[in-house]
Amino acid sequence: MKGGWNLKEDEDVMAGRLQICHLIKGEMDLQVTVNNYAEYQTPASNCVVTDVSVDAYSDLNPVPELNLPKGLSMSSTEEELEKAIDESVLEFSKDDSDSGIIYNYNDYDKGTGTTFNYNKEKNRITQASVEGKKRPGK
Repeated sequence: MKGGWNLKEDEDVMAGRLQICHLIKGEMDLQVTVNNYAEYQTPASNCVVTDVSVDAYSDLNPVPELNLPKGLSMSSTEEELEKAIDESVLEFSKDDSDSGIIYNYNDYDKGTGTTFNYNKEKNRITQASVEGKKRPGK
């Protein structure tokens, strides 16, 4: 796989089904959802990644420094997050509480949905999820 990431287990995915898998790079762990668009069972390594989720709330595990949509990263500030979100183009929602902010937006032209959880105490993004909503090639 690109960037030195490897599947923790390359299990078979049933035809037309989704499966949660883990990509490992050193001590870093990414949770991904793969989709088998084929009409037959095949290993996860032959499937399309349709969702990537990073949970960086715990300080116990190293956080993958990913390039997220809109030029954001897991260490982006609240101001950078606010600036990157173009509410006029995207379906957007924001849930603000004392402990954090959850940003959700969908870009239907690109077929993506993105969620960021920003923790005010830690002053950083603690969870990010990017989901592909369109079948590749369609």
